[in-house]
Amino acid sequence: MGVAVSRAVALDDLARAMAGRDATMPAEVALAVALLAVEAMDDDAVALDPAGVEVDGRGAVRLTDVCPPTDDPRAPQVGVLTLLESMRVAPSSRVAALLSRLRSQTTYTLTTLRAELAAQVPADRASAQRAVGATVREFFRPAREEVEAEEARAAEEARVAAAAPVARREDDVVQALIAQAKAAEAEAAVMPGRQATVSIVGADPAPLRPPPPAPRRDPSVVVVVVAVMVVIAVVAVVASRLRG
Repeated sequence: MGVAVSRAVALDDLARAMAGRDATMPAEVALAVALLAVEAMDDDAVALDPAGVEVDGRGAVRLTDVCPPTDDPRAPQVGVLTLLESMRVAPSSRVAALLSRLRSQTTYTLTTLRAELAAQVPADRASAQRAVGATVREFFRPAREEVEAEEARAAEEARVAAAAPVARREDDVVQALIAQAKAAEAEAAVMPGRQATVSIVGADPAPLRPPPPAPRRDPSVVVVVVAVMVVIAVVAVVASRLRG
């Protein structure tokens, strides 16, 4: 904002910008610019040119080398006429009457020209200058908004770039833990008595594998063994009795 306030724009550029937006300049603003331009001459007559009259965001008006000194007594009033006609002034009876007087054969001295313009400008000169400055700031607003948007984009890109290394480091740690968990799982699959000892949030926990069961005896084998033992016992008893 401060940059836009201090920057100045030539009246012809301001008029072209306003034409592009189909905007008009309030009559009091245009008259204030003309008065300030005449006051900027001091006591030396100058041939005013819209390209050489610059206005800044504070409402100050200065004349550049494009407006050269002149010995023509009518040059200042012709210059004011040129300024008012070049600016896109909103229709105003006051401005129309002033333009008519400036086009007449009457030659205005600098003192008379200042008085003529001052009579058309509000008594509160500070208010008039603020209105001029507001018009200039509006001229710079699109460019300022574009700069601010570009600065915001650059700041966001810088923030994302600064956060990227941290995100990459965190991702590397997560990937390393996942790889370690998978390795522990594979080892546990090869060695059933050992369970995976690495786990991370979000990874599938390695299932606990119970120790291998003890071998079970077949019931039919037990029955046969018992039957054989019974037969042996019976045979032994019978043999004992036969010997007796």
